Amino acid sequence: MIGMFINPMGFDVLFKMVLDLTKSYWITTGIFYLVAACFFGLFFYYSRLNPLVVIYEWIKDLFKKVKSLTNKK
Repeated sequence: MIGMFINPMGFDVLFKMVLDLTKSYWITTGIFYLVAACFFGLFFYYSRLNPLVVIYEWIKDLFKKVKSLTNKK
């Protein structure tokens, strides 16, 4: 619970520091999105998951469920 409270405060302080360095809200936001995307990519790399395969399997299962529901009628 403490981490959930302190983490956003640390984010705000870091965001303000980068904002003061860049003097641009949009550049600062872009930097933070880029860092988040890098960590997201590292998660897939180290977990050895291919996000395209995961999405493909999810869509395939969804179509199977829809097909089975339409065949019951």
